[in-house]
Amino acid sequence: MTGSLENGSEKLSTKQVGRGVMWSYLTFVVGKVMVFISTVILARILTPEDFGLVGLASVLAGYLGTLHALGAGEAFIQSKASPKVTANVTFVFSMASGIVLFLFSVLITPFVVTFFQEPRIRLIFPALASTYILTGFTVIHDALLVKELHFQERLIPTLAQSIGKGVTSIVLALMGFGAWAIVWGVLVGTLIKSIILIMIKPWKPSRDWDSQVMRNLFGFGKFIALQNILGALEENVDYLIIGRRLGTADLGLYKLGYQTPELTITSLPSVIASVVFPAYTKLQDDREALQRSVYKTMEIVSWLVVPAGVGLAMISSAFVLTFYTEKWAAAIIPMQLLSLYAMVYTVTYNFGDAYKAIGRPDILNKLSLSTIVLTIFALWIGSYYGIVGVAWGHLIRVTVIGAVQVMIVKNVLGVSPAHIVSAIFKPLFSAGLMALGMWAIAWSFQGSGNGLILVLQLVLGLLTYLAAAFVFNRSVTVSMFRLVLKIAGGKPAESVLST
Repeated sequence: MTGSLENGSEKLSTKQVGRGVMWSYLTFVVGKVMVFISTVILARILTPEDFGLVGLASVLAGYLGTLHALGAGEAFIQSKASPKVTANVTFVFSMASGIVLFLFSVLITPFVVTFFQEPRIRLIFPALASTYILTGFTVIHDALLVKELHFQERLIPTLAQSIGKGVTSIVLALMGFGAWAIVWGVLVGTLIKSIILIMIKPWKPSRDWDSQVMRNLFGFGKFIALQNILGALEENVDYLIIGRRLGTADLGLYKLGYQTPELTITSLPSVIASVVFPAYTKLQDDREALQRSVYKTMEIVSWLVVPAGVGLAMISSAFVLTFYTEKWAAAIIPMQLLSLYAMVYTVTYNFGDAYKAIGRPDILNKLSLSTIVLTIFALWIGSYYGIVGVAWGHLIRVTVIGAVQVMIVKNVLGVSPAHIVSAIFKPLFSAGLMALGMWAIAWSFQGSGNGLILVLQLVLGLLTYLAAAFVFNRSVTVSMFRLVLKIAGGKPAESVLST
């Protein structure tokens, strides 16, 4: 595939968007399936403390990672300037920031060890931070694939990363490496992905440079970087609070309880964003079309994540005991609550992509600044009641923030609360019927084995939800099936996001 960057406008076709959604979601599913498989195996070998130790270091490294490239990747996708010049600026930002952040991580490691009173992360933290350098060289390669809507080509590096990470971690865990098995898995997986991205999307920097483009990218990217920082603090402050107040063992239990909702639900918005953000940017001058697209996106997301959140909460007990064994039983209730939290969080997440598309990422920063205090307060109070209390804090605070989001999207984009309610009501009602059936299965088959209960709950829950969806929203259900068939067959399809 060529790496040329020519100017010119490209009409956004439904077929492109549809294929982008399918390939992006396939990439998401394949990667998460591999992570789930490796987690199941590792959970049977390692201890909750091992998971908590790496989890704490990962969160700390992730906070610094939000500064990586200063949002230049998303700024590049949104920019209308010369792609060739913009790509050079993006590359310089990402490469330089990766090196600087790694050195900064090494510098602050002693303070991190002292604050958390955990000397074992002295080497783990900077080791994980070294991934900034690896990813810094390939931010532009990945951004090019997204900007050009070549999502199918992102599958291979993602799959290779998951396989490399999983295999390395499992082998080293069996050899007795403990928490370091996971760390080495992350490093190997990141290296593999970086190499394959360079091979799939060949690109070389040139001497083309424009100071105005640099200022424009930084002007947009600084808001993205600030939003990433605030978003990471809001989403991961629970790990810091648990690690500081409850210890790495409780953190390991909590992290495993949250991992399945994260893999299946909260990771979905970023997948959708990789498609709808470039799609929204092409509609930024047509406000009515953007409104329809935002509503359609929320409707589709609701039909996907509402049953996922409710269903996962219903199967949590059988799921944990079947896959992770009794050793992780304390993670069941947090997993139930966090599944519902993930559902509420995901439904309103992609509003932010529309704000960024119209050049208003500052809205997200203002929202984050106004909610971060609520988040810290709710989770700190919840921590007095252990990891279950922290999970309750998450669910309560995200519900409040979701209501605020609805009012903001009304004022900024003109999407009425009534439309938003209509987008989620039928999926929620259908999921309620599904939950009743799943509860009946768990009650009727008590003592019959967790594996059997899990299978029966999944089968009955899926059939119940599909039947309810067909009855309560037959036209949308049929249209979605027809759309998938047309896209898969390479035939023209009706608009995915604007009808």
